[in-house]
Amino acid sequence: MVSKHTRTHYDTLSLSFNPKNPPSAREVKQAYHQTLLAHHPDKISDLESSKTSLNNTKQNLGHKPTVDEIILAYKTLASPSLRAEYDKSLALSHATQLNSISGEQSSHLGLEVVDLDDFTFDDAKNTWSFPCRCGSENCYVLTEPELEAAEKDGEITVGCQGCSLWVRVVFGVVDENEEAHNDD
Repeated sequence: MVSKHTRTHYDTLSLSFNPKNPPSAREVKQAYHQTLLAHHPDKISDLESSKTSLNNTKQNLGHKPTVDEIILAYKTLASPSLRAEYDKSLALSHATQLNSISGEQSSHLGLEVVDLDDFTFDDAKNTWSFPCRCGSENCYVLTEPELEAAEKDGEITVGCQGCSLWVRVVFGVVDENEEAHNDD
């Protein structure tokens, strides 16, 4: 999850994240070249470096991106598939932050309640999956660590991997010792 204070790839390249009006491929490439030149240790003199560092401190709360961060940001935003996946994760992260700030838990689009018993367990992948009404078979996918993290609440909210719908999955935890006593 990307928090409010975490630098995004857009921040690294000094671009704004706007899903309705995303930067063009040309703008991403231009921003990449400008950022790389501004932060590459072999490309700037000491005087320019101190000026750039001062500007970055004012604009980016003191974080100077590394060359590796700049390259990763460009590779992600230059690839249409990687960018779409990254943008989706940013949008989901932003929605999660808004929900946690406002205290809302159920403002996800299409939220339905589903029992974990309705999910199909895949032994090979060690995951549980459930089809979505968008048509994909395994859109909602849960892993053991995700369920263990939500064990205290007995529910977890998961988004579809193929669309913007969500389900709240409810489950009960069965103690193995308790189960053994009931079998006797």
